[in-house]
Amino acid sequence: MEQTATDFATYAREKLGCRVNVKFDFTPWGTYYTRVTSIVTAKSSEVDIIFADSQWLGELYEGGHIISIKDFILEDPELRFAVLNDTFENLIYFYTAYPQGSDNYVAIPGYADATLYRITEQTSSLTRMRGPRSKLSTGMTYPLL
Repeated sequence: MEQTATDFATYAREKLGCRVNVKFDFTPWGTYYTRVTSIVTAKSSEVDIIFADSQWLGELYEGGHIISIKDFILEDPELRFAVLNDTFENLIYFYTAYPQGSDNYVAIPGYADATLYRITEQTSSLTRMRGPRSKLSTGMTYPLL
């Protein structure tokens, strides 16, 4: 996580021209929704980036707590590729767009809700899918279901 924070700070400085200080707030998942909604309802400047559950996108967007980042994504070639070309379509559908299926991008997928496994017929072994567009033992790319 520290490396991700360092990489993001470097990206923000080089691409956006702003200094970023990344601080982690480890809130237990059972109370995380309450923490997030308290912060955004209070219009707190405490945080700028929040990992939100995909189920909250509509509530956060309709409440004016998050905005469309479509133009930001489309104007940055690296970000556009990462979000729209190097991300599973279902992650874009469920974790990026609101309303679902639209091209109104309000979030960037940070993680999926599950680790997926596939038992291959050839080996009957358990193979874990890793990262965007993972290739399994067959060499084929499998979509996220």
